[in-house]
Amino acid sequence: MAAVSEIVLVYKVEQYIERCVRSLMEQTFDDIEFIFVNDCTPDKSMDILRRVIEDYPARTPQIRIIENEVNRGAAASRNIGLDAATGDYIIFTDSDDWVEPTMVADMYNVAIRDNCDIVWCRADNQYSADLGPKADAYVRALLNRRVNPGPINKLVRSELYSKVRYIENCNNGEDLNLNIKLHTLAEKVGFIDEVYYKINIDNEQSITRLRGNHIPNGESLVKNVADIASYLESLDLDKVYERELDFCKVNAKEYLLIMGDKNSLVEWATIFPETNKRIMKLPNYPLYTRMIMWLLAKGIIWPFVLKEKIKNII
Repeated sequence: MAAVSEIVLVYKVEQYIERCVRSLMEQTFDDIEFIFVNDCTPDKSMDILRRVIEDYPARTPQIRIIENEVNRGAAASRNIGLDAATGDYIIFTDSDDWVEPTMVADMYNVAIRDNCDIVWCRADNQYSADLGPKADAYVRALLNRRVNPGPINKLVRSELYSKVRYIENCNNGEDLNLNIKLHTLAEKVGFIDEVYYKINIDNEQSITRLRGNHIPNGESLVKNVADIASYLESLDLDKVYERELDFCKVNAKEYLLIMGDKNSLVEWATIFPETNKRIMKLPNYPLYTRMIMWLLAKGIIWPFVLKEKIKNII
């Protein structure tokens, strides 16, 4: 067993993985295991990984490489990594990113010192904030999409992961889903106001970049948010977070507004219909946007269809 398990998924990152792996091998923290999950990457990422770890022979006993027999996707591969982890705490790093040398040591020290279930650090180019020690504040911020929903900058007590897992084959919103569940299970959260995690903005295929685009796998995002709602309801927390949950639901089906065709606009009103009557009370949306959604919720779509037709003619 190790104090910390570091899980890294490997897929199409041959341009970036060397920097990632070296930053992990050069961590100042010693009581750590590194779990690399190869999700059938078709490029030379694994060759580069194996070459780099040869430069760190002292780390060799701490490294495990898991080979998926078929491409499983991010959610399933993260579950595979979680199943293999033995650490008291678990953290993920995306294989196209890199981290500062003291990240794991500093986060683990805070976790032990303050008896935290989850410890955050800052990730550059991503929204994060110190919301205090109560996990409730992070649940609200996650639902409102005001903080980074990914696992990359969070050290989590492994006992929490033993109670929840990613929904597989549902690769949009899976991090949001899991992290909301983790924070409902947490009693205390810590925060280090240091940018330890460096996000690669050059990789156009990175999960972090693609997450900002709602159109790919939009149905998966809706499925994950529906699962969040069901989970909160099972804990009698759906009313506690009703306002934030409404925003999360409407945000999830935004991809249909972006598509903009008649069928998509009609479908928009049928997804999470319980939010339609509360559209005008939604936080984080300007009045103009709420007015458009209010009209769609009432079934009034002809102005938007007509606008699209005129635009296509012009």
